[in-house]
Formats: sequence, structure tokens, C-alpha cells
Amino acid sequence: MQQVRQMVMKTRQDIDSVVNVKGIPLKVVESFVGGIRPMHYINLYYLDGIYMFQTDAERSYTLFLRSHTVSFENLHQEPVPLWFKTKYPDLNWVGTPTA
Repeated sequence: MQQVRQMVMKTRQDIDSVVNVKGIPLKVVESFVGGIRPMHYINLYYLDGIYMFQTDAERSYTLFLRSHTVSFENLHQEPVPLWFKTKYPDLNWVGTPTA
């Protein structure tokens, strides 16, 4: 059971459902917390909220952690990481800068 759960966890891509519905985020912030079990996080910023995910260094899975409904008035499109653009090639990337 433990091995099955780990395999499911390592392939889960919760981030896909958010991006497929909301499109290109205005900002992608990645962070890392070191320790015995290093944790990686991805935050996606949209005009109406922030979506937070846990992942690993390879981004082999993305586990949805939480979202916050907020309203940004002055949030503009920031460069999107190349890995993000590669992961979602079918989005309309015209005019979106790449980091």
C-alpha cells in the first residue's frame, strides 16, 4: 500500500486542472525549504487569487495545498519560467515573456 501511494503521489498533477481552466498565470513563484525532506513549492498568481502547490525538485508531481481569493489591481504579466511554458505548449503564449 505504501509503495502504491508513493507512486500515485509522484505522478499527481493538480496544477494541470488550475492551468487548464484559468490559463497562463500572471506570476509564477517557486520556493524551496531545505531540511531532512526538502520541500519545493509553486505559487500561481492570477488576478482573482493565488494557488499553492507542493512539488519536488523535478516537478514530477504537483499537490494542491490551498488557494487564497484576493484581488490584485496592479499585478502585471511577469516572465514565465521556461519549464512552465514547456509543460503547457497548447496555451496562447503570444506576448508572454519567458524567464
